[in-house]
Amino acid sequence: MRMKPEGWQAQRRIESDYDRAMRRLIQRSWQIIGVDPDLMNPWDLIRRIERLAHTGGFEHFAMSAAKKMVTQTFFDTAKTWRQAAKGGSKGRLIFEALRNEMQGPVGNAVYALIDRNAGIIRSMPFVFAHQATHYIQEETLKGKRHEQIARELLDNFSKMTETKAALIARTEASKAHTALIHVRAERLGLAWYIWRTSQDARVRNSHEHMEGVLCRFDTPP
Repeated sequence: MRMKPEGWQAQRRIESDYDRAMRRLIQRSWQIIGVDPDLMNPWDLIRRIERLAHTGGFEHFAMSAAKKMVTQTFFDTAKTWRQAAKGGSKGRLIFEALRNEMQGPVGNAVYALIDRNAGIIRSMPFVFAHQATHYIQEETLKGKRHEQIARELLDNFSKMTETKAALIARTEASKAHTALIHVRAERLGLAWYIWRTSQDARVRNSHEHMEGVLCRFDTPP
């Protein structure tokens, strides 16, 4: 299956929307935590972050953001399949499969992707808390005072969490896109695909030479 340039644009848009959603979550989280610029005890910051992860609002946001990203990807990849069906020998089979797919393996993949991404978002406060704990321990051994460590956490870790959010958005949006294409292909008995890159600056050097190469789904390069 070949992805047209507008297909890459749609995928980038989904990724960008997912990134913005998680950045909003991070900003809102800091507001809920109630970070005080005069915070003296860094361990208090960690306790607040861990409590945040168990709030109903955070759980709801995680599920909503995951559902939106996966749903957008589901419809975007379905559009790509419909385009392929118009000129392919299995056009009617593809259209029928798209009509009923939420009842089978594709639907299962959608729900699994939503659960996976919601879980990743829910884990972010705990990942942050773990990193912050390690940072506090290291800086304490260097002789820094708690109030200085607390200020550094506030200055540095908000930037780190935004960077992490961008990485998650790019990685998970791409994985969702690939997973839905793969499960649809398996359902239709399609074993081969043409490797296409986005042909921009983000393409890895190791992937550039794969442009246009015919690959099997069950033996990815």
